[in-house]
Amino acid sequence: MAKKTIAPIRVDASKRTITVMTKAFAEKAFCYGTQEYTMLQTVRNDYPGFELVVRQIRKNSKQEHYKGLTYDFMRAYIELHDTSVSEEFEEMVFISKAHSAGLRYPTIKAWFLDHFPEVADFWVEHTAEDEGEAA
Repeated sequence: MAKKTIAPIRVDASKRTITVMTKAFAEKAFCYGTQEYTMLQTVRNDYPGFELVVRQIRKNSKQEHYKGLTYDFMRAYIELHDTSVSEEFEEMVFISKAHSAGLRYPTIKAWFLDHFPEVADFWVEHTAEDEGEAA
């Protein structure tokens, strides 16, 4: 048995690590007197010499982000550039309210970017420029 998971803590005997699985748990576990602190100290006493690690979520650097691409922005852009699709856009927003929240925005965003690809190009260009400035 190489790995043992105890609630939000994972013990890996082969790597000799104790991994705290969530950031929220880690914040509570480092506050003396909390239930999470007691749980972590129990595991550390059971596995002395093991390294304590807080799990980090890997982020996809190639994932496209469209910060600011809101419904209001889309409406304003449509009004300025192509009012003929305004009614279709509003109908899609209305229909999307019948579906789960996790599917609404991505569907509308994909439709908008299909109709106005220059917006996607603008975001890609400016994201690359922003990363160049940060380096």
